[in-house]
Amino acid sequence: MAAQTTAAEMAAQATAAEEAATPQTDGGANYAAERQAAKHKFQQGAYDDAIKIWTGCLAHGCDAATLHANLAEAFLRVGRPRDAEKACDAALALADAPEATTKKALLRRARARLCRRDFEGCIADAKRVGKAAASILRRAEKRIPTLLVPRDAPTLRAAVSDASCALVLVAPGRYREKLVIKRSLALAGDNALATVEGVEIHAKGVRLDRVDTTAGVRVAPDAAVECRRCVFAHEAGVALTVAGACLLDDSVVEHAKIGIVANEGASLHARGSTIQLCGLGINSKAPIILENVVVEECGRGVAAKQIDERGDCALQEDRAEPALDDRARARARLRLARRQAFGDTASPDVSSDSESEDIDGILAAKLKRHV
Repeated sequence: MAAQTTAAEMAAQATAAEEAATPQTDGGANYAAERQAAKHKFQQGAYDDAIKIWTGCLAHGCDAATLHANLAEAFLRVGRPRDAEKACDAALALADAPEATTKKALLRRARARLCRRDFEGCIADAKRVGKAAASILRRAEKRIPTLLVPRDAPTLRAAVSDASCALVLVAPGRYREKLVIKRSLALAGDNALATVEGVEIHAKGVRLDRVDTTAGVRVAPDAAVECRRCVFAHEAGVALTVAGACLLDDSVVEHAKIGIVANEGASLHARGSTIQLCGLGINSKAPIILENVVVEECGRGVAAKQIDERGDCALQEDRAEPALDDRARARARLRLARRQAFGDTASPDVSSDSESEDIDGILAAKLKRHV
């Protein structure tokens, strides 16, 4: 009981600190007084009263992200996790939300999803928060039905087909299987890249993490997938074909005739990812979002109907012949280091990134194939 009281006091202090740190902008004296009253009610444990006052404060049209995050905490205190999740969604949807508030909203949404037994959603939010959500992440991972391949299932297909399993963990290695995913689940390499031939996705709520494909990924219409720390390749075709919805996060698309194809009506958001060593980097008939994306060392860069470019993007200009210059060698080393960071320590691309001759050989061979 003492530990629970301490945790509650810490959360209350965090909410109060957020209130104190948030500038009181354009709301006038009444607004400031209302927020102070809500803070006082929250600290007293009168959470329903705090909810009413904070909800009223939203009408002033300022500090909305903080107000929604505070509402989420209050909703959690009165056992309303669904309302808490909605409040966090509202806070995270605001582009001008301070970074600290965004983290609080993610953490509170992770707690709400844990209460609602949405373990996959909880895990996704907790991973975005980092160390502050470590205990929530451990609790969610222990409760999610999991199969480890090959320990618990003989093949990936068997694990994916098991309806009782929500998370398929794959031991590092190469699996000569093409997967068709027709239900919501998470497929993840167990602390390292797991290589499969190809993946077709025909369901919403699919998550790929540390998955390496040699024959590409296809996202069907009405399907939705989130890909994190993945490596997609397809030397004979398209590495990633999107007809539904796809979030590509911190991933690499490489060694393909076309890196990414987004069909008309598709939704593609690439964030913190690299598209490289392809004949054509991206070919899209739909509007796409590129956030901190690099497209390089391709025959052609990006051919898209409309690009919403965010953050620090480096999109290659089309060129006839790529040059094996110092920048290309540096990028090759970065690429190999990145694959090793994903856990692919046995990458066949290089034996030592300190030998420039090896780097030149890698680039020359692969650029000759794809340009």
